[in-house]
Amino acid sequence: FASPLQHVVKRNEVAPSKPKTKLEDISGALLNFFNPVTCRPKEDQTVVACRAGENINKTACLKNRCCHSSKKSSQLRCYTPLKDRLQLTLRLFALGIGGMIILGCLPLFCCTYLQGSKCANPLLRANKEVEQIVQKQTDTSENIGGYLLDLLREDAKDRKQKKKEKMPADLEQPGQDKDAN
Repeated sequence: FASPLQHVVKRNEVAPSKPKTKLEDISGALLNFFNPVTCRPKEDQTVVACRAGENINKTACLKNRCCHSSKKSSQLRCYTPLKDRLQLTLRLFALGIGGMIILGCLPLFCCTYLQGSKCANPLLRANKEVEQIVQKQTDTSENIGGYLLDLLREDAKDRKQKKKEKMPADLEQPGQDKDAN
């Protein structure tokens, strides 16, 4: 039997060598983003005939990335796309706003991350003395019920003893003045 790794190697040998995402595709997308075009000419704007020809059919015109005009009054049936300055302005504005938001939020995210990091914030590192103190406090707070009961019992014993001590002095015979003696 062959291992699965060997099957992958065989498939890679047969696979096409061209990567799916080419550098040209990426640069083309960036070029299209920063050079937007439109097929809607303004009233005063002149149009230039497409390099494939000015009177070709609609399919051939669109295959050559040109604009097709269906108006009978227009002089050219197929013309080159026009630069869309408004779209370029909007895209650059959106890109600038997005960059400003990222640059504005980046320090906040970095500070939040570094505050929680034990490497950057030495106060978050474990300190043995502090851990012992906290452990004692948690033990005391967990046993607070038993501690309070012990205090109440001691208080009850103290009251009983004080009552017993007062009893003999209060039991003197009635009718005798203490000042007479």
